[in-house]
Amino acid sequence: YYRGAAAVVVVYDITSRDSFDGAKRWVLELQNKGTPDTLIALSGNKSDLASERKVEPDEARKYANENKIIFMETSAKTDSNVKELFEEIANKLQQKTRLGAEEVNANGTGEMETAPRIGTEEGCPQAGGGGGHEEFGEKEMNELVDDIKSALQAIPTEDKKLPADFLSKCSMKGYLTTLPENKRMWSMIYQDTFYTMDSPDDTEPHKFFCFDSCVINWNGTEIEIKKTGDDTQATYKFAAEDEEVAMEWYEACLIASSRCS
Repeated sequence: YYRGAAAVVVVYDITSRDSFDGAKRWVLELQNKGTPDTLIALSGNKSDLASERKVEPDEARKYANENKIIFMETSAKTDSNVKELFEEIANKLQQKTRLGAEEVNANGTGEMETAPRIGTEEGCPQAGGGGGHEEFGEKEMNELVDDIKSALQAIPTEDKKLPADFLSKCSMKGYLTTLPENKRMWSMIYQDTFYTMDSPDDTEPHKFFCFDSCVINWNGTEIEIKKTGDDTQATYKFAAEDEEVAMEWYEACLIASSRCS
């Protein structure tokens, strides 16, 4: 559903570390599977709850700079930076259009087609191009901001608390390597959910995904988990240290998936 979009805003909750980790996974998916020219913006929402923050702006800004994406903290409650974020996106899109036009003219390959514009079509704000769109003005910006504020306010503030004896109750735990990134991480299955930590000594597990609507495959040392639900479609691939360990993870994943039935 994000393919072909001129711009995508990935939102996380600054009071939730899991939310930030999830946002980074979405950015990675957009970079790997989205349209190459799509403009990505990262929004740290709930900046009005700065005293409860779990993600510092410098950390998010550094991540955004490394990935060459827009970053801005926002608050749907106070309206802080919501409009400014979309003005920045609009400006970046216009800059990309001008650069594209200059390149086309420099190569002598003809004139640039109508530039992509953010506008409204059948009452739905979107990024697009060509005829049939109104120019992006104050009215369209306000409509867009109102829609985005409604979406931002739906993000929960608190994560579900895990029990104190969480680690001892995990059905499976150990190191797995993500594919194709080859990132080694301490992984755990608790009930119907897959969690990760930086190391076994870490004290804050991060929720990765739930096993609902999953197809699980095992091949040698590799495990593939495909999310096939209407709301989420993603594929996660991991490598275990050997085939025996991979089989144990596979069986644990099947049991976790059965809990969702």
